[in-house]
Amino acid sequence: MKKVFMIVALAVMVIAPISASAATWYKKNVTLPRTGDWDTVGRKAVSNTQGTFVSKNSHKVYSWIEVHATDKQVGPDRTWDGGEKHPHAQYHYTGLKGAKLHASFKTTWINYFTTTAHVEWAP
Repeated sequence: MKKVFMIVALAVMVIAPISASAATWYKKNVTLPRTGDWDTVGRKAVSNTQGTFVSKNSHKVYSWIEVHATDKQVGPDRTWDGGEKHPHAQYHYTGLKGAKLHASFKTTWINYFTTTAHVEWAP
């Protein structure tokens, strides 16, 4: 039983990012506000896992996924340090395939710097 559970868990960890990577990635260069966050356009989730990506940021940036109608956060925050040389996409398991979601991006609250960044997300 333990072995079956391990195999299922491993399969979910491998398949979830693959299905998210098959989604269209929406990209934009933005200036994140000093306070508050910047939200993407709401889109229908094509899988249970959504992806976010941040590059060309000089300060730390957080991203997360929200239900579009309520702004309720689903899934964990992801973080990108400023000046990261080789950033990579990070994934948020939400289990909400078919729901209208959006990604939110925010600079860290402790620095209060306006940050420009290249942001991407896959619903």
